[in-house]
Amino acid sequence: MDIPLDPSQNVPAIIRASPAGSVFRFKPGVYRLGSIIPRDGQTLVGETGAVLSGSVVLGRWRRSGVAWRARLPARALAPTGPMGPGAELGAFREDLFVDNLLYRRVASPGEIKPGTWFYDAQSHEAVLGIDPSGRTIEIGREGMAIGGDAENVSIQNLTIEKYATAPQIGAVHGHAGRNWTLTNLVVRWNHGAGLNLGQGFVVRGGRVYENGQLGIGGGSAHGATINGVEISGNNYAGYDVYWEAGGVKIAASRDVTMAGNYVHHNNGVGLWGDIDMIGTRYEGNLVVENAQSGIMHEISYHAVIEGNVVLRNGQGGRDHLTPSQILVQNSQNVRVRCNYVEVGIRVGNGITMVYDDRGRGVLGPWDTRNNIISHNTIVHLDSGGINGFTTAFNKAVALQWPNRWENNEYVVPTISGMHWELGEGARSWKDVVGHSENGSRMLVQRRGITRDPRSVDPRVWSELPERVAPVTAGGQRRGPC
Repeated sequence: MDIPLDPSQNVPAIIRASPAGSVFRFKPGVYRLGSIIPRDGQTLVGETGAVLSGSVVLGRWRRSGVAWRARLPARALAPTGPMGPGAELGAFREDLFVDNLLYRRVASPGEIKPGTWFYDAQSHEAVLGIDPSGRTIEIGREGMAIGGDAENVSIQNLTIEKYATAPQIGAVHGHAGRNWTLTNLVVRWNHGAGLNLGQGFVVRGGRVYENGQLGIGGGSAHGATINGVEISGNNYAGYDVYWEAGGVKIAASRDVTMAGNYVHHNNGVGLWGDIDMIGTRYEGNLVVENAQSGIMHEISYHAVIEGNVVLRNGQGGRDHLTPSQILVQNSQNVRVRCNYVEVGIRVGNGITMVYDDRGRGVLGPWDTRNNIISHNTIVHLDSGGINGFTTAFNKAVALQWPNRWENNEYVVPTISGMHWELGEGARSWKDVVGHSENGSRMLVQRRGITRDPRSVDPRVWSELPERVAPVTAGGQRRGPC
């Protein structure tokens, strides 16, 4: 059954009343609606210009001194955290937009300036410092766009925006569903997460950007795949980056694949697998200038991190071995191979492993052991940044665990640079050759690396060394991988 829809209809009711397997075609327009709960096998297809919006338009503005005020349509939603330092107001889920520009909430009327707004709790009003005449002013209100526990749902070519989602809740929230396919979606400006995945989900193409907490999340999302998606600018609300914020975070899942994605400028980790992840594959991703580590595999097990280009992550600063371009944290049986890594100027580290006292999971202790780091190219743009392993817990035992570094290539500005850590502090190259870097080599560019990384489009793969480019034109892997 093929059913056309338009914004004047009660879309959630029509979809719920239609039989399993129905196909719904969304005509162009803005659909301001609450949650759609699809049935098994249903397909939701958007025509060009079809937008699902969780916002309401604010009207009846009145002048009040130098400001303008409008009453909000319903009681305020409860704020939810945890938030990063100085971002306490980001816990409030109602975001305000003026002509599709996100305005920042401020704590008092005296702080109002262009690009900001104030919520007056006493009068339950939004307060602006600009004349609203001729502008479209919206506030996020609905908590979710699409959810439920159906199986084999397909969602295609829709823009999904401005939902007042709580953290860890996606505008598309399929945690209880199975085998959904999400194709070429634009998911933006939702306060919590953009997408939350369930078992067997496939996300293919599209953009997930500028969501308040996280681009894509999921727990128990066994067999999920994220492929060819641009994921950028997430965590505008300032949620705690050490909790769950940034590009992608998947937890407690088996056989998840993240491949061929462009993950950049997220306020947090780029791609993050956490807590009992088993059989995870991070392959062929381009991960650029995220605030924390580029790729992070934490308190988990078997994984392959292969053929990725990971550039200048850790924009929030540089500490000892964290954040890193690639970080293996309390995880075992991880293969990190054939990646091209660039450590930025005064930001981030290279490829690192860390062991802390984190307890145990489904396959035993969360130890940092049996990991192999091989055939990677690591470029340092300045004299800082570390590669290697560190621990402050049970050091005598942890340093004996069989972690291997083999056949890696390091490009550094000076021969004396202290870019390597073996558990006993930073070391120079002469201290590590023959100790743990079997078959590796260091290349020195004595005058420094002169290429300005900001001048190069990171999607230009032709600049990369042949042995770390992920695939040839014919689809065959190059080199030892």
